[in-house]
Amino acid sequence: MSRTRVLSLAILSLLSVPALGRAAEAGTPAAVPHVVVSPESLSAEQCPDTQTSQTLSLCNQGNAPLEWNLAHKPSILHLTTTDTTISVERALQELGYPYELIFDYSDWTWIDFSPYDIVLIGMNGSELVEASLEKVRTAVVDQGKRVIFVGGSCFDSFGAGVDQYLVPNDQDNHCWKMSWPPQVTVVRPTHPARARAAGPVQFPRPRGGLLPAPPHRPDAGRGGGEWGRL
Repeated sequence: MSRTRVLSLAILSLLSVPALGRAAEAGTPAAVPHVVVSPESLSAEQCPDTQTSQTLSLCNQGNAPLEWNLAHKPSILHLTTTDTTISVERALQELGYPYELIFDYSDWTWIDFSPYDIVLIGMNGSELVEASLEKVRTAVVDQGKRVIFVGGSCFDSFGAGVDQYLVPNDQDNHCWKMSWPPQVTVVRPTHPARARAAGPVQFPRPRGGLLPAPPHRPDAGRGGGEWGRL
């Protein structure tokens, strides 16, 4: 298991609000506040359960009172059982959301979820113990915080834990199934994939076969053949 914490604070925008009763007379500039922030951003990388302090200065260089407030982004734990560097982690980084990363494939019962507003879970299969899902329920959901699953697992322990502690599911059929090829058939004559073909073009896409069955084809995602046509 691994654990890293990266924290940052960025001053994205400040709204200067002129004081009431300071309306400008004809030909006279209105009195307005002007804020100067130093530094414009703060960041720290440190071990868990440690503290750091930095100074942020806000100065009003205008000629009217300044009203301001400071809001922080939600505290996010990204808990993962697989490599998410080019998916979830990339999205968080590009959106500018600081997060703590914990990798643990099988047991989350040791994790202290209390510092976090959002728990974002990335999974691509995992032999997760049921008690881990119970911990997510009691320490996150029941505390009024948000948990988001990206992916999941076909192991029975995960399905049973989700069913008992999070949302009901069919214990006999909780895993997505692989349909037989071809999973995609291109039938539209104007589609680029059919540019040089006289008839429909078939594509066996094993990963595509893992998609859930569409409502109008309940057999398609459970070994019932193709699930898509273009």
